[in-house]
Amino acid sequence: MLSFQQIEQTANEFLKNFSGDRFEFSEAADFLFEKFPAKDNDEKDMTEKKLRNVLDCADDGLARTFYGDTFYVLDRYLKGLVFRCKPRPFELEEGILVPGARFEPFHSPELFVDDLEISSSCGKIPMKEYKASYEKVEDLYYLLGPGGTIDMFYAEKQDNTDAIMSAGGLKGSLRLSQTVFDFSQFYKEHNVRNGDILKFTLDSYMNGTIRVEHEPRPDAPSAKDTQEWIKKFEKFLGKVCRDYKDSFDIPVQMLYAYIYGEDEGTDLRKMRGPSIDTYHTLMQNIEFRREGVDWLLTSADNDDDSDIFSLPDQKEEKHSCTCGHDHKDHECTCGHDHKDHECTCGHDHECTCGHDHKEDNGEISPDQFTISAGSLESMDAICKELSADFREAEFRAAVFDAMASGMEDFAEFERVNGTFFELKFQDEAQKAVFLNFAEDIWEYVTEIYAHNIDALKAPLRQRLLEINSRCSDLQKDNASDKKASRKLGELRQDIRATLALLSTDAELDESAIEDLDLRIGDIEDALDDYL
Repeated sequence: MLSFQQIEQTANEFLKNFSGDRFEFSEAADFLFEKFPAKDNDEKDMTEKKLRNVLDCADDGLARTFYGDTFYVLDRYLKGLVFRCKPRPFELEEGILVPGARFEPFHSPELFVDDLEISSSCGKIPMKEYKASYEKVEDLYYLLGPGGTIDMFYAEKQDNTDAIMSAGGLKGSLRLSQTVFDFSQFYKEHNVRNGDILKFTLDSYMNGTIRVEHEPRPDAPSAKDTQEWIKKFEKFLGKVCRDYKDSFDIPVQMLYAYIYGEDEGTDLRKMRGPSIDTYHTLMQNIEFRREGVDWLLTSADNDDDSDIFSLPDQKEEKHSCTCGHDHKDHECTCGHDHKDHECTCGHDHECTCGHDHKEDNGEISPDQFTISAGSLESMDAICKELSADFREAEFRAAVFDAMASGMEDFAEFERVNGTFFELKFQDEAQKAVFLNFAEDIWEYVTEIYAHNIDALKAPLRQRLLEINSRCSDLQKDNASDKKASRKLGELRQDIRATLALLSTDAELDESAIEDLDLRIGDIEDALDDYL
């Protein structure tokens, strides 16, 4: 049986030698089995399963539909993709273009805004720092959701982090720094006016190189073009939302719509459509689904019970405020009940979360709290909002680790693992809900834990928790280094995903344990690169 490392090395060799923009899974499998023939069908099936996992996890350079066998090499497939942006009046006046969420679907997640390179016929567009109130640029970040917006501002400058945390979230009046493109010369040379469009052509997804042209208003896509684009784009975007559910953030959901389209014979890359920064106001069959500060897109005909809402020009319903923003041009989403204080957004709110907020004999269950100023949806939502140094994956792993050591009392766990409970909660309601989540996890693990099943996983989990602690310390030490901080953040995501595999009641065979051991070794090697 081939090891995970052997399969990964062979897959990398195949990708290095491949020069097209897409390949079938069978091509990669044939390449592997030419080098390492399988002994029997069972071994072949197991090896193919591992190979598929390796290709699916190949950084961010490959993509496929959920059930598809065609893998797209993003840097090659997306070359030449066209998208449009519409400069706002204040941008034309000040000679800038705020990146916001505009470019996020069209470059590797490994890149920051200041890694992007935009050029025109006159040369490279320079960058500069720009400071403005959040409400001035808010709609340009809308397709990131509050969580993604906060992450972007955090990555820009420590002053942003301090301001957002001091204010208890994104507020319209906060003056925040951001990297913008200096389009002053471009606007002047091309006489760009209000209503004109900037047409962008992607040269390299992985390198973030993009070309820009001026598209005067009369030459811009027509209403018919826009309608046709929305119809086709949302057809495939809806399938992405259905298949991948909450696996992707919004920019990746939008990117995968192009892959789904191509897989079904529709090339969206050069279709004339609306400005990408206005799409959220034009949605027809797609809606926003909120999970705390994290937003996703979902099909309008989605039938699950998640918190789903549309922009006001899509539907007439009024709904509760949930995002933490001070909004002027769309519904209030601050997460407050507005019974205890006056809402300043100017809208008439009605709660649509599905809960019955009436008191029952004077008691309110934790999932019915509406008086908190903070997120209540999940432990992860609370941790992210409070910039906690852990997520539910670490907490659950720590509970399993406690069980493995023979701990039986939650109070003792709370005493030994005090850092999990020392968060600066928004209020007592949020604290109560967090503790409820914590106790629920403790009780659940207590019920399912079995020493004999956990025996092989426990040493790996303990080792990974120690690596996570080292990574956390290193992340804090490199907080001012954007690229290092982001790389370490991605490494911690890998750690959390692996901890999740080690923190269940599933019994793993020796082969799976071996693969996890190798995976942890890779994580440890990656961490050592920073030391």
